[in-house]
Amino acid sequence: MPHLTIQATANVVIEQPQSLLQTLNQALWDSGEFVQSAEIKSRIMTVNDFLVGIDVGDNEQTQGFVYTELKVMAGRNEETKQYMANLVMAGLQQYFSQQSSNIAHQVDVQLCVEVVEISSVYQKQSLSL
Repeated sequence: MPHLTIQATANVVIEQPQSLLQTLNQALWDSGEFVQSAEIKSRIMTVNDFLVGIDVGDNEQTQGFVYTELKVMAGRNEETKQYMANLVMAGLQQYFSQQSSNIAHQVDVQLCVEVVEISSVYQKQSLSL
């Protein structure tokens, strides 16, 4: 654990996805909340069909979002979850502020981070294939 899922609208360019994932995984590892670095699993998913607000016009091209969900095992206090959310948000802000100068067209991006506890019904098995 944890699982980090980034959902980014198609108009938000992530030029170096592995770099973003590495930055966020490293920040989570540095938090000291996890026993092994291999516990941290992350992925980026593109959201092709989306709408920000209510205007169907050009809004799709000028508004976007990056929603990041961090799923962790239950039992952490609110301060720890807030700390991990802050680490992820700082990593996202740093990545996109560095990248913004390379984007050809302007997109207003909402960055969102949510920390969610995994259900008590969760199974995990590691295999060597």
